[in-house]
Amino acid sequence: MTTDDTVKQEMRLLAIEYMLMEIYNLVLVSSDTPEPVVEGFEQRLLENVDRITSVVADDPAMADHAAAELRDALADLMTGARQMRLQ
Repeated sequence: MTTDDTVKQEMRLLAIEYMLMEIYNLVLVSSDTPEPVVEGFEQRLLENVDRITSVVADDPAMADHAAAELRDALADLMTGARQMRLQ
């Protein structure tokens, strides 16, 4: 894969993430969800990641690795969305 292809893929992923954060925030604002409720939802989501990844990975070590990666990615997205929301 060329550098140009890599940049295109990264920018496409960034665009998708940005749109997801915008849609997530739109839903929260439209429903007048208080920030403490959002924080509780997000915390429970991160706590339940292991259930998701244990289904997609047969190897326990890979499931743990996948859970950590998914947890980090979700936390980054939720942090980005929170920063956008609170601006």
